[in-house]
Amino acid sequence: MVSETVHTETVAKVVEEIEPTTAVFIEPAEKFAGGSGTKEDPYQISNAQELALLSELCTREKYNELDVDEALGYIKGYYVLTAEIQLNDTSDIANWGTKEPKWQWQPIGETYRFEGNFDGKGHTIKGMYIYSTLLVDGNNTSDPGNAP
Repeated sequence: MVSETVHTETVAKVVEEIEPTTAVFIEPAEKFAGGSGTKEDPYQISNAQELALLSELCTREKYNELDVDEALGYIKGYYVLTAEIQLNDTSDIANWGTKEPKWQWQPIGETYRFEGNFDGKGHTIKGMYIYSTLLVDGNNTSDPGNAP
């Protein structure tokens, strides 16, 4: 559930040939800036590394490392964005289809659907780059809006 709009700037370029990505994932932080994940005390996300931590906590590998209740607590937790976040320099965004930026983004909930509450507090996440063959497959019929 999103209680307030988070503005994101993303670019999806269709390229003729799919080449392996050279961009790497952002290294996640060890912990959030603060909070306990409840409605009254949401986890605080203040930078790209903390946002990457949320993404990591919703992956199969991390989920399997945690106690089930702890894992579900992250997937169903409350989060608040406390600052503007710049994932990549966007000055060359027009060329991302041929020259990737430094960091690739792993979507939150890529393995396990995020069922929590993310309040952007009007902040913006910029420079998000997602490399996916789904974006360049001419036969792609997937609709993220209809994801389970």
